Amino acid sequence: MASNFSIDTSTKNKGGQIDWATSERFVKEFSEAMVSMNKGQLNEEPIRSNFGYHVMQLMDVRLASFPSYDELSDQIRKDLITQTRDQLISALRDSAKIEKFEQEKIPD
Repeated sequence: MASNFSIDTSTKNKGGQIDWATSERFVKEFSEAMVSMNKGQLNEEPIRSNFGYHVMQLMDVRLASFPSYDELSDQIRKDLITQTRDQLISALRDSAKIEKFEQEKIPD
């Protein structure tokens, strides 16, 4: 159906196939329909969103995998250092006292 009728240029040539994605990636109506479906299920009625009407079949489901602490520890460390530095700079700026300085003119 998608190959013949879809106006979505990003998926039409793939028969409407969408790669692995979490439901948060999609508009509310599409997302709600997707998470309510069972593996292999075809929606009974088209889902309407601001992008048009959608006929869906949930082909497969898999659990999202999250990186381990060891994989993220270097990035976490860098982020904490950056956050601490930015807070220190902000605190120093807030407490800085700026005085107006007028330079004396030197006679010619």
